[in-house]
Amino acid sequence: MRIGLQIAKLEYGYGVKIWQSAMEYAKQIQADLIIFPGRNLNTPHGFDYQYNSIFRFMNKENLDALILVSTLVTNYVNKSDMLDFCSQFKGIPLISLGLKLPGIPSVIIDNRSGIRDMVKHMIEVHNAKNIAFIRGPVLNWEANERYEAYCEEIMAQGIPFNENLIGQGDFTFQSVEPALNGILSKNKIIPDAFIFSNDEMAIQGMKILQKRGIIIPEMTSVTGFDDISEASNLITPLTTIEQQQEQMAIVAINLMKDLVDGKKVDDITILPTKAVIRSTCGCKLQCLEEANAIDLDILERIRLGNNNILESVASSLEAKGFSRFLTIQRKERIQKNIQNLIEICKSKENLHEESKYSLISEFEEILKRDLIEGNNPDDWKFIFHAITTTIENLNNKQININIFRSLSRSYLMIINEFAFLYQRVIDSKKRETNIILRDILNRLLSITHTKNLAQVIHEQLPRIGINTFFLSLFDREFTHERLSPWEVPEKIRFITGMVDGSIILDFDKVNTAYNSNLIFPPQITAEFSSRTLTVLPLFFRDVQYGTIVFEMPNFDGFIYETLATQISTIMLFNSKEKVEEKLRQAMQVLETTNIQLSELSLKDELTGLYNRRGFIQLVSQQLYLNRQAGKSCLIIFGDIDNLKTINDTYGHKEGDYTIRRIGEILKQAFREMDIISRFGGDEFTILATNAGRAQIQVFNDRITELLANENKISSKPYKLSISLGFSVCESDSGNPLEDLIREADINQYNNKMLRKKSNI
Repeated sequence: MRIGLQIAKLEYGYGVKIWQSAMEYAKQIQADLIIFPGRNLNTPHGFDYQYNSIFRFMNKENLDALILVSTLVTNYVNKSDMLDFCSQFKGIPLISLGLKLPGIPSVIIDNRSGIRDMVKHMIEVHNAKNIAFIRGPVLNWEANERYEAYCEEIMAQGIPFNENLIGQGDFTFQSVEPALNGILSKNKIIPDAFIFSNDEMAIQGMKILQKRGIIIPEMTSVTGFDDISEASNLITPLTTIEQQQEQMAIVAINLMKDLVDGKKVDDITILPTKAVIRSTCGCKLQCLEEANAIDLDILERIRLGNNNILESVASSLEAKGFSRFLTIQRKERIQKNIQNLIEICKSKENLHEESKYSLISEFEEILKRDLIEGNNPDDWKFIFHAITTTIENLNNKQININIFRSLSRSYLMIINEFAFLYQRVIDSKKRETNIILRDILNRLLSITHTKNLAQVIHEQLPRIGINTFFLSLFDREFTHERLSPWEVPEKIRFITGMVDGSIILDFDKVNTAYNSNLIFPPQITAEFSSRTLTVLPLFFRDVQYGTIVFEMPNFDGFIYETLATQISTIMLFNSKEKVEEKLRQAMQVLETTNIQLSELSLKDELTGLYNRRGFIQLVSQQLYLNRQAGKSCLIIFGDIDNLKTINDTYGHKEGDYTIRRIGEILKQAFREMDIISRFGGDEFTILATNAGRAQIQVFNDRITELLANENKISSKPYKLSISLGFSVCESDSGNPLEDLIREADINQYNNKMLRKKSNI
């Protein structure tokens, strides 16, 4: 079975836990999962609407079933618009997550009880009276339900409704500042609490409040909704309302399986919410209260007849929603070790170091197994606290309490050591991934032509675990404006791809045009099974170039979206039509500023490159465009080595040949969009657009290699050589072109002197 999952951003916010859980569960049931990270329908934010070009792939040719996280696309449309959107998926079994849609089985959460419990907590525990509420989008069903629940609980608590405490947001961080400005300007005193309709707004709200000097939770409380991954990773962890996002994904997939099998399913499945009390409301960490509650629950279970400590601990953790800590595998591994711990502590003899070493070594092996399986050993603090507290309470007359506490401390020290090691491993992997990703992005940035892209991604993507991908481009990019109907070309061309590390070389697949509503050419379908893929559009602003499909070997969504963005940039700057249009625009502007420009020669007769005048005119305009677009660039100054000697020894004909050949080599080394000139005599200048310090070595190495190859095959009695100097023009730099050329020339001269000294 091939399941489609529509979500939003891969790397941040609501939906991340959903796709990660769906990915794991799909593997368990050996189903294919294709993830479509779109954005809100009719989104007003920048060019986000361009992501929705991938919705065309959600069809029965690509999928057997489709799960819509409908709450992620409905911020700016009404329910009727949403139903129109869903109508295009006729013929595909469909599940809606987050929003009740008529005629479509829907998995929703209990928004009302979650918000009401949070309002009640703020009033009863923190004595809050003035509670501000930041709403979600007015057209969003979940947002309105949460707002209505806030109003209901305020009234139930006998607190008058105050319209000045209501801010209008839209579930995005961009909407938070205007909403908070409105509330703070209308109220003379800071509200006792701010309840945000989701975590993304709450996290942004905390940043804005703290910038204003409003300390959380000392001066006001903040709460959110969703419990996204980022909520617990803040310096002051966010109090929020947990949606069972992982469970939502599993429930949706199970319902989908039943639908595909022709079974009847419920129209609505409601999952409960749960308050997650952390620090931003003013409470102590909830884990302390939960640990005490679990201790009491375990003792009650044992009092009622369950004498197996581990079974009682496991049952209590499951009842309290913490079954993920003490899994079946962990329970099996720790059973014997805990029995040995109890027996040693019951002994009347002194603790022998050999017995202690054996016991601790057993536990270390259990933690090592956790590390190998990717589990966090820190979980054992929670488990071990429950186990040791229970043992001490039940056996305090039978055990040697000093030995028991000494061993308990040893256990906790080992747990802390392995938890620290686990975090170091995680940090090291992230660091390694980021270094590799940065290197890959630099290599992509230095690509001279689209045709070189295939080679680079074949070599580089496996370095971050991506061994399967498919790149397809439109023969001619097209423009799409917000709110206009999609007019996607009927055909798209498969450019390159890999399956399990093997490059697709078949003649009938590579460079093949196929139906643009298919994710990849139909010939590849047979090679595809039991994978999780994500489909991402390639676009820049309002222009669409194509799509790239990645298999997802890990949970780091940032990788896939970053790669797609960088490849889109390559499409922009390597589009011949775009480059020519940029040059035409630059020429038109130059003609309007200097009426005599048309009478001037911009080209060097000997090399066919731009001359000094042409370079200065074109580059001055290009620097302006770069600064407007926020792009950095390089100015390169080159001086041919030993040209006077060549002229004097072999004649000016050979000198002219040297100048021409150096010019041709520079054209090979740089990109079509770069501007190259013979600045005068034996000097050359180049503008490398959209490049920075990271590309200096790339260009240097490329020119060195080309010169080495030329000298190797040349029959000339002399060697071609050029000294280079670079200067960087940052996007925010106001340095004039003359200063940049002078800096590059000085660097060139210094490099030439260094080379001469090293050759002495």
